[in-house]
Amino acid sequence: MMVDSRQGDPLSPWMFTLLLERIMDPVKEMQNSGVKVQGIQINNLKLADDIDLLEESNSGLHDLLCRLHTEIERYGMHINVDETKTMVFGSRLEENDAVVCINGTVLENVESFVYLDSEFT
Repeated sequence: MMVDSRQGDPLSPWMFTLLLERIMDPVKEMQNSGVKVQGIQINNLKLADDIDLLEESNSGLHDLLCRLHTEIERYGMHINVDETKTMVFGSRLEENDAVVCINGTVLENVESFVYLDSEFT
């Protein structure tokens, strides 16, 4: 049995949020991934359909992205590679040239991005 909702249905945002949480569970549970913020390990930030993956290394980011990609495709969704970017924070400038790919498409590496009206550089 398949049930869907129409655009504008008040249940649509709740259903999308439930699906996104189910997709993100395996990503959140990845051991030793992410960055520590005040002693708490965080590997993602999300709001609506925006997901930011946080990792200390290029290889760790690649692992998180692969897991997310696998989970998203499992539910018939896709990552928009045109809107997906990578960014290196701090003094790890040697990783600015690191390449991260989804299905052979190289993701653009940026020097800043805006999240919730705050610019990260």
